[in-house]
Amino acid sequence: MKQSPRSIRIGGASAFWGDSAIGLHALIERGNLNYLVFDYLSEVTMALLSRSKLRSADGGAIDEFIEQISPHLKEIEKRKIRVISNAGALNPKALAEKLETVVANQGLSLKVARVSQGDLIDSYTRELSSGRLLFAEPLQSGFLTCNAYMGAEGLVEALSTNPDIVICGRHVDSSSVLAALIHEFKWSWSDWDLLSSGSLAGHLIECGAQVCGGNFTDWQSVPKPYDIGYPIAECFEDGRVRITKPQDSGGKVSLATVSEQLVYEVGNPSRYILPDVICDWSRVKLQELGADVVEVTCAKGQPAPPSLKVIATSFNDYRLDAAIYIAGGNAKLKAESIAENIFKRCENELKRQNLSPLTFWQVDTLGVIENGESEDQSDTVLRIAAASNKIESLELLAKELAPASTNLAPGVASLLGGRPTAKPRVKIHEGYWLKPESLEGKTDFSALIDSHPIHRPPQTLPSPMPLNGEAPLNGPTRTVSLLDLAYARSGDKGSNVNIGVIARRPEWLKYITPCLTEERVLKHLSKFVRGFAASSIDAYPWPGIQAVNLVLNGALGSGGLSNLAIDSQGKSYAQVLLSLPIEIPIGEELKP
Repeated sequence: MKQSPRSIRIGGASAFWGDSAIGLHALIERGNLNYLVFDYLSEVTMALLSRSKLRSADGGAIDEFIEQISPHLKEIEKRKIRVISNAGALNPKALAEKLETVVANQGLSLKVARVSQGDLIDSYTRELSSGRLLFAEPLQSGFLTCNAYMGAEGLVEALSTNPDIVICGRHVDSSSVLAALIHEFKWSWSDWDLLSSGSLAGHLIECGAQVCGGNFTDWQSVPKPYDIGYPIAECFEDGRVRITKPQDSGGKVSLATVSEQLVYEVGNPSRYILPDVICDWSRVKLQELGADVVEVTCAKGQPAPPSLKVIATSFNDYRLDAAIYIAGGNAKLKAESIAENIFKRCENELKRQNLSPLTFWQVDTLGVIENGESEDQSDTVLRIAAASNKIESLELLAKELAPASTNLAPGVASLLGGRPTAKPRVKIHEGYWLKPESLEGKTDFSALIDSHPIHRPPQTLPSPMPLNGEAPLNGPTRTVSLLDLAYARSGDKGSNVNIGVIARRPEWLKYITPCLTEERVLKHLSKFVRGFAASSIDAYPWPGIQAVNLVLNGALGSGGLSNLAIDSQGKSYAQVLLSLPIEIPIGEELKP
């Protein structure tokens, strides 16, 4: 009898710095796990951590990881669960040493390993001058951080020393899962389909509960969200992946929840570029095997790129964010008048005191549609954001907010959160760092980069769409919303936002794509999303899950912490797009 493929179970315990730890006990006690992974890092998080590293020699890491895992260390040792976490961020050494102290104090014998790779902060000048490190735009000032997005190789090397816990820095989100699979199954570094499948498993659980019904379009169908289960990937030696969650936990795992996470923060689904493999997930197949179990197959891979993505951060200026609650009739007009007069007063006072001017400001009246009146204008929240190259200028602005309650239009009820504090605004720089093994004695690094397909402009489909070439509908039609026909999820990639739109039924895609013209999508989002900055859309078909992926170029402006928009990461864009009107035949019944 042929032996069944071996499998291991990997739990995803954290999606970001600040994620809830409520699902951790269920993963450990009821997950039957071999591995437990924690993902904490994003571009914004790295920028924030740069400040703590400047303040302290042992700063720059996610100490919250130790707080979350400490109560469970005894059970982790008992159940022989291996842990991999990128909580080391900018300082894996310091975090590993702190964790070793906690382990010793609990009388446990857990072995802690660390992986310190990809931190280029001490060598970026040399790497820049050598030509191995390239950035899309010239550097205006020194970097606070400079990190290459590492792959699974260093983690696999660490696992070979048989540790119980591995602490690393800025590796790509999916690499922790891929490293565990390479180590356990002894996969070849050139078996691109398996590497793509392992990376897909990591991608699906890297955002915690999102694949289990969190942030789900049909949120009202999710049971017990207060006790939502965090994900488990059962990964097979032959590349199959089954997504599930701990038994009796809240949430749900379905074709729709897995599809939404699949499209999250992906550009071209046929060329998703990672350090270890270029993934083709465009024809991935999903199959429900039972309650809360979805099998994922058919991931394909191509040879790894010659370079690693690099994200650097530099100090830009300072920012201030404030919110004022205003009540009573004509709340929008009051808010606009109050904001205008606050800024005029501030401008005059800055000139009088010979202080630097505000370089940028933005005003939003929350609860009010920008291009129209809402039904109820009895209250609003006035949101003010401003930037300046001098913190003193923003401190002056902060002092002039509360006096609006007695100096300006009536109805100011409160300065929400009290007087705000100015904070550094960090700029994010994207670049590439050539892998040493890619050089092969070459000295013309720029030619090497330009010649590789990874760095060429992506081949996009023409806009306006339809993406599948279908003509607009003929005959009588009726109007429904995109929500009636599709699920959707959006995420950020630097200055861009992607929105994956997934048809609820395969045959409905022919109604969806003709309506997603570039003009209609940009107009709809710019009407409802404050600070929207996209000027074009790249569109990619996703036939495996009857979807289309829209990449909104420049939607976040400068992106990250330097973006003063309310939604600086584009997380709400998909939900806004789902209100887009769609034409369908009158006789079409909308039964899921």
